[in-house]
Amino acid sequence: MNADPRTRTAVRTCLILVLLASAGWAMPANASLDDPLEKDPEGDLVLHTDSGPQDAGDAWSALDLVGLQIDEDEAGFTFHVAFADLKSTAPPGTEAGYTRVFFEVDGNGYVLLFNRPLGTTGHRAFAFLMEYDQTQERYMVTQDLESTTDVTAGTLSATVGRNLLQDRTGAPPMQGHSFSNLWVESQAHVPAAATELDVGLASTDAPARVLDVMPDEGATEYHVRIGLPQEGHARLASPQAFRASNGEAATFIYEIVTQNTGPEKDLFRLSAQEVPDGWNVVFPTEELELDGGESRTVPVLLILPFQHSHGAVEQAVVRLESLTDDGSHASTHLGVRFLAVPQPAGHHDTLFIHSRSYSLAAEVVNPLVSVTEGEAFMNSMEEFDGDEGIPLHGSAQAASGGGTQFEWFVHLEPSLEMGLDFDVDDTGKVEVELEADRPLQGASVSGRLVLLAPTSEDDTQRFPPYGGRDATILATIEPDGSLDVSAGQRFSLTGVVTPEEAADLIPYVPGQNLVLELRVTDELPLTLGGTPALLSGSKIKLPLDEYSDPVSDLFDGFDVKILEALDVQERLANPGDGVVFDLRMTNVESRARDFTVVLRGGAVQYANLSIPETVRLDGGQSMDIQVLVHVPDGAQDGTRLDFVVDAAEAGDDARRSLVRLAVVVDEDAEHADDAASFSETEVGRDSPGAPLALLLGALAGAAVALRRRD
Repeated sequence: MNADPRTRTAVRTCLILVLLASAGWAMPANASLDDPLEKDPEGDLVLHTDSGPQDAGDAWSALDLVGLQIDEDEAGFTFHVAFADLKSTAPPGTEAGYTRVFFEVDGNGYVLLFNRPLGTTGHRAFAFLMEYDQTQERYMVTQDLESTTDVTAGTLSATVGRNLLQDRTGAPPMQGHSFSNLWVESQAHVPAAATELDVGLASTDAPARVLDVMPDEGATEYHVRIGLPQEGHARLASPQAFRASNGEAATFIYEIVTQNTGPEKDLFRLSAQEVPDGWNVVFPTEELELDGGESRTVPVLLILPFQHSHGAVEQAVVRLESLTDDGSHASTHLGVRFLAVPQPAGHHDTLFIHSRSYSLAAEVVNPLVSVTEGEAFMNSMEEFDGDEGIPLHGSAQAASGGGTQFEWFVHLEPSLEMGLDFDVDDTGKVEVELEADRPLQGASVSGRLVLLAPTSEDDTQRFPPYGGRDATILATIEPDGSLDVSAGQRFSLTGVVTPEEAADLIPYVPGQNLVLELRVTDELPLTLGGTPALLSGSKIKLPLDEYSDPVSDLFDGFDVKILEALDVQERLANPGDGVVFDLRMTNVESRARDFTVVLRGGAVQYANLSIPETVRLDGGQSMDIQVLVHVPDGAQDGTRLDFVVDAAEAGDDARRSLVRLAVVVDEDAEHADDAASFSETEVGRDSPGAPLALLLGALAGAAVALRRRD
């Protein structure tokens, strides 16, 4: 997490110890908390001046922290911060006071910020929720909050919705989570004139700062009380319980950690409950044997249909229960956040550049920034409420050959929350809108798109502009022509975006992000002065496909090798064509067994098996199986048909094998139509399922469900 922004001096600590040496602490009569999580002694405010810290007395009692309470319900968490005396007024000239509640949710940092005028009573506080941005290494305002100022009770209160908080995987707070590294700071900046008043303090010729923190040393912790239970000797968790989606049909791979905390071996059942309509949750096994004290990580496949749910959060409950002890069971959520601002992907392949001034609320928490105009950021929204349209002048440096190079860094916001799948055989385009405050000669644009890792592990890959974080070049930008420009002229420059091989498939990793480096080169010298300004409306179009977690041997180590793929498990296809996958099913036992074979997932209506749902194999016998996937005529480029073939021994679901298959629609190249090679077996023609001819005839109407979203 970020560095602790508290400033605590040895002198201040001595002052606090003196204050604590008095009689036992009691909540001031005018400050009221029913069940305080933390208490702080009254009268321990410190005034920091140029001559050192000193006791601030009671002149700023409205900033004197005395307690913190957190009330929790299903909707969220209400923070109550208590002060010695909110009725009091600060000395004239004192700036507005602000109170910050710092906390982390499983490593994800937040600040609840209260800002309140101190010169008069009766003014309500303004409240903001801020989240620590790993890419920019500073807090960013994420939500304005309603707040309550109770002068009589001496409290400032604000409710933070459960949906506004998440751990580093995107999971909302639930049982087993805690708000760690929790502490409160209250302070105000005091002009020199205010300290010269008759308030029992030494005068100073420089501004001062009044400060109180709670607890006085270290931090406290709040344990989340509401959520799914973990009972007996069963434990269940997910290190990455929530994923982000634009709403396209997709597949996600989750991991759940199962644990038997008891001393003896036990058999557990895995199940999915409260599953949203259209979702398919697939486990590699539904029964799991764990030794006493054993933990085991289990992959879980979630197959999602296309759905319009922008801004919503949907989730299923995964349950682990002992088959020998009804009192041992545990549950966790696996969910999807449907983003209000879509992430870069095949149907959202253009990122628009926006600008804004630096947030005043953010500057309360973050270090001062060197550029005062503002900052550039990009997302998939052409019209964005947070775009202030501020012209941003780039940094200038001498270029090789005697010219000048101007540079901008544009980060993706919201940060990257999905993987990326580039078409490395295609190109994109960047279009930058600028305004010149000096003449430019032969101006052109270049740059690169960079993927920032959450941390840096390899010193050889470090890029200095990014604070030592590992960086991977995903694409380069080369000029597409040049211009001569007059001072005061608005103009456009274009460049060609060429992806690198490293961009072919970027798996999702929490904490990574994109940065667009833009460089405008001018043949005129740096000594001419001035810099062009980057304008909102600039954009970059990327050659992207829709992202899904890659097809792999997902269930290796869990299934019995009843079923195996004989060839690739993911294919490209043209609309209207058929794709055939070849698999082999084997009875690994010595005796004859009955097996059931079914298709699971949102695309099963487009697939047909060459065998019936139930077949009998002699001991050691193998049978080749074909799966035909018919791509509807109306399927759009990038559409993904994803499903799982599930083979299990009849009557024993623990002996099963799963193979995941996928077809991606591709209109840019010709692909073989395999439909003629599909052959149903004799038993297949007797299958209770719909005959192939009827299935194909019914697909035209279903194709509407695959049409591209605008």
